[in-house]
Amino acid sequence: MGKGTNKLRRVRIYKLSTFDTFTDEERALNESYKKANPKDKILLMKIRDDKIASYEGIRKIDRKKLYAYEYKDGKPIEGTETENINNQIAMFENEMVRYTENSLDDFPLITEIVYMKIANQTLIFKQILDRGLLIDDKKYVFYSSTTNQMKNGEFVLLEEDFYNKNQGKFMCGLTNNIINEKGGCNSGKYLAYKGLPLSASIDPEKYYIDIDKCLVVLDFETTVNEEVEAIGIDHINHEFTGIERRRENVEIPQTDGAGMFLPGLLPASAQIRCGHLKGAIFPFDFRKFLMLDEVEGIKQSPIIRDAWGNEHNIIKEDI
Repeated sequence: MGKGTNKLRRVRIYKLSTFDTFTDEERALNESYKKANPKDKILLMKIRDDKIASYEGIRKIDRKKLYAYEYKDGKPIEGTETENINNQIAMFENEMVRYTENSLDDFPLITEIVYMKIANQTLIFKQILDRGLLIDDKKYVFYSSTTNQMKNGEFVLLEEDFYNKNQGKFMCGLTNNIINEKGGCNSGKYLAYKGLPLSASIDPEKYYIDIDKCLVVLDFETTVNEEVEAIGIDHINHEFTGIERRRENVEIPQTDGAGMFLPGLLPASAQIRCGHLKGAIFPFDFRKFLMLDEVEGIKQSPIIRDAWGNEHNIIKEDI
């Protein structure tokens, strides 16, 4: 964790729509469709969609969509270009924004990240997914759709060069090939985890974490034998079969993924949001805990196993 600021800063990014990628002909057909009487709408929608589906190459959004101009005789006046703030939104800084290496102190416009609305134009969305998109002559590629964006029909584009340079950081070293070799994962979870670098976060000033003195460990579970209500599902026919009351062992994860750190290492409890990592960590003096004679009749041990089964002495290794 490097040096940063404890104040959450704001930046601006473009928020565009698939409508912004329309050609003049597609736009005219769409206007005809919108103004048509109900009996003609089905035919006009098919004509419009056939034209959209026939588009070849990479769709583009011209610079004039991103800026406003003063006009004379139907032509923009040279030197009157100003930012079109109607196509911008504000967002809090996050890990991905910090990777752009822009100064974040003066509410900057970050062009490497673009949000887009599908706006019911799934044909155009699929074209962008497959081929990318040119915005002001720069190539952008599909990155993800966060949990909230999936509900609202939106997705994230990244400037291609920026993505290629930083994709290892966004994925925390994972690749699609590694994920697929291990059996793949739920597509919704995959997109949600890819969206974690876009979660608002700060890089705390004057606080540093040496990652070589951190351990990843499996959660410890307690087995509880209780009466439960078991929901029956026929997985072949995808049907609910009823509820059965019975006693059985239930595994309870004691921390549910929460972590701990020595008091003073960070200013307070914290949430973690970055590439493929999420959770919460809390201060707990585990070294002081290990100095106790015993706890509930059990002598504590400084030896623990990490998630890969390797043993570590957290005192000797200065964890």
